[in-house]
Amino acid sequence: MKKLRPLLFLLLLAAIGGACWMTYVYSTRMGSRPDMVWKYHCTGAAQWERLQDQYQSVRVEVRVNDEKRLELCNSKTESETVGDLFAFMKEHPESQLWLAAENLSEENKGSFKHALDSLLFQYEVGIERIMVESRDWMPLNQMNRAEIYTVTALEAKAPRRLSEHQIDSVVTRLSRVVESGCISAIRIPASWYPIMRSQYRKSDIQFIVATPKRSQFCFMLHPRLPMLHDPRVRAVAVK
Repeated sequence: MKKLRPLLFLLLLAAIGGACWMTYVYSTRMGSRPDMVWKYHCTGAAQWERLQDQYQSVRVEVRVNDEKRLELCNSKTESETVGDLFAFMKEHPESQLWLAAENLSEENKGSFKHALDSLLFQYEVGIERIMVESRDWMPLNQMNRAEIYTVTALEAKAPRRLSEHQIDSVVTRLSRVVESGCISAIRIPASWYPIMRSQYRKSDIQFIVATPKRSQFCFMLHPRLPMLHDPRVRAVAVK
């Protein structure tokens, strides 16, 4: 038993040292850039308030309703509104909001823009703190012309599951979107980051990189993916 004590002591020291090192990594690589790390799924202002110690900025799914107003898609309570999010932003000037528009179209893009402008004016929130995302990227052109940061998503399987020809096809299809001038950034899975960064190295397009929460530390430590310090990466969205 006495012989085991030094070994146990060394193991304990190693565990403490490892925990301290991980804390250091977290604080220097992630904690130093809270503006870069966003919460991907947020249901409304109540959840945002609970998460504010971890994430100062969030992504929320919204839609244009029949009254031509913006409403939350996944709110936990009927009383929560999109206005609550803007009220939260007014009280937390470091926060930013990413609105993922579920039903944005050519028909309702004017209503979306008018509703957004009203909220920005009512709660005195600067337009530079807002991002708008849509699968249908063409209606985003109106937002982009108004200097609203606009985002569309890359929808494709992981590169490791595709042939080179299929990867080239994805890039070609996406090039039309990039060259359209309708969007500011593309939301991509972390697995696509090296390919997209290389393919569009001469473009002004930026990237929002989505990563699972379970791989957050691995993601931050990966020596080939220094995303938090890449000027082409607008945000890292933790699912």
